[in-house]
Amino acid sequence: MAKMKQIAERTGMALSTVSAVLGEKDYCYVSKEKKELIKRTAAEMGYVPNRMSRGLQGLSTNTVGIVGSLFSTPVFSIMLARLNETLWSEGYSIMHGDSNFNPAIEIRIIDEFISRGIDGLVICSSLEKGKLDEFLKGRIPCVYVNQINCGVCVSVDREKGAFMAVEHLIRNHGKRKVGFLAPSINGNAEKYQGYEKALKKHGIRHKEEWTVFSPEMGVAMKASAERIMSLGLDAVFASNDIIAGNLIKYMVQLGYKIPGDLAVIGFDGVSYIRSLVSPELTTVRHPTELVADKATELLVSMMKGKKVSKKKNIIEPELLIGSSCGCEGRP
Repeated sequence: MAKMKQIAERTGMALSTVSAVLGEKDYCYVSKEKKELIKRTAAEMGYVPNRMSRGLQGLSTNTVGIVGSLFSTPVFSIMLARLNETLWSEGYSIMHGDSNFNPAIEIRIIDEFISRGIDGLVICSSLEKGKLDEFLKGRIPCVYVNQINCGVCVSVDREKGAFMAVEHLIRNHGKRKVGFLAPSINGNAEKYQGYEKALKKHGIRHKEEWTVFSPEMGVAMKASAERIMSLGLDAVFASNDIIAGNLIKYMVQLGYKIPGDLAVIGFDGVSYIRSLVSPELTTVRHPTELVADKATELLVSMMKGKKVSKKKNIIEPELLIGSSCGCEGRP
C-alpha cells in the first residue's frame, strides 16, 4: 500500500502538498492540474486514506456504524444486508457491532465507533433507549430502527401487525382462545399489546396462562407445544416465524392437525420459512427493506447537515395469508 511520501517522490511535489490534496484541506491552493496528477498517481499506486486518522482530525470518514443484535433473527440479518447495500450505494463504508441484546456491550461498541470517527450511527435493537439518548447527547447523527420514542426512528407498526393477526383469527375463523407465543417479552412488548387489544375489542378476557414464553426450538419447544394443547387453546399468535414454524412441526409430531386442532399465525414474513412450513404459514409481513431504505435516507440527510424531523416514521405491516390459520392460502 502506497504512502504519501512515495506519492510525493513520484510526482516530485512536497509531502505537505500531497497531504493537503489527499486530505482535501481547505487551505490547499494547488492548481487543478497538480491536484489531478496527485490523485491519479495515488490511485495508480493503490493509496488508501487512513479513515481513523481523518476521524481524529474531525474530518468525514464516510463510515457508518450499525449496532444491535444483528444476527439474532432472520429479520435482523435481512435488515443488515439491506442497510449495507443502501449505505454502500451512497458511498459509505460500514462498521458492524453485535451487542447480543446486552445494553452494556451496546454502549461500549457505540463509544468505540465514535472514537474511530464514524459519521453516523444506525441502532437496530437498543434495550436502553433513555440511557442511550443521554449517552449520545446529539454527538453524532443517529437513526433508531424498529424502536419508537427515541429521537429519529423508523419502525414497523408491530402493535398493529399483531392486532391484525389476532383479529383475523377471531373474526375470520371464530377463534376465542388465542394464545401468545414468544421467546421472551424483550422485543415483543408492542406485539403483546396488539394481541391484548384484539382480544379486548372482541370481548375476550385474556388469561395469563395463554401467554407462553419458550425457546424457539428443541425439547423445551416441544414441551411448550404440549402445554399449549393442554390449555385448550384453539389458536396461537407467534412473535416470529421461526417459533411459529417449530410449533407447527412439533404439533404434527404430536399427532395434531394444523389448522384443524390449532390455528397458527407468525410474524416477520420471511419467505423461505413460509415455504418450508406445511401447511403454509400465515404471517405478518415485516417490510424490512422499506425500513432500511427509510433509515438510510434519514441518516444520509443528517450526515449532510440537513434538518430531519423527529416524528416517528412508521411503516405499515401486511398480513400474508397462508393456510396455517384456516384460510385456503395461495392456489
